[in-house]
Amino acid sequence: MNAKRAEFDRLWNSDGKEKREQFRNLMRAKLDQIKVAFTEDNARGYYLGEVHAAPPKETYEAKARPPERRRRFRRRR
Repeated sequence: MNAKRAEFDRLWNSDGKEKREQFRNLMRAKLDQIKVAFTEDNARGYYLGEVHAAPPKETYEAKARPPERRRRFRRRR
């Protein structure tokens, strides 16, 4: 786990501006997908596998609807 933590620190604080921005943008995109705020602590937690998406609040239950009726149109003659 220490190697993974050190790898995150190296990528987060990289001297190369492009590499650092690319890594931070990747972490921002991943955290946006699971709807978690983008902070260094949250990014570190996600990278180490400690931060996960929150469980859904409610389950969706589809209501039974009557089948749709198709209207037939008369042809003009």
